[in-house]
Amino acid sequence: MIRGQGIIKLYVVYNILEVFDKLCQTFGGNVMQTLFGSVEGLANCKPENMQFWLWRFISDGALAIVASKF
Repeated sequence: MIRGQGIIKLYVVYNILEVFDKLCQTFGGNVMQTLFGSVEGLANCKPENMQFWLWRFISDGALAIVASKF
């Protein structure tokens, strides 16, 4: 009887969308923190580790651009 009620279905769908929105916001924040960490690592790295940190910065930057577009 409860499954057939439209208000309950609407409430469940709304809550699922709200949880998905919060997960996406958290993912975006984590991507930005990772990007800032790679920038800090690039700024403080030794010359022999420069290539690693540069590639990490480029990949984190690309991920941040993709994540900010969606």
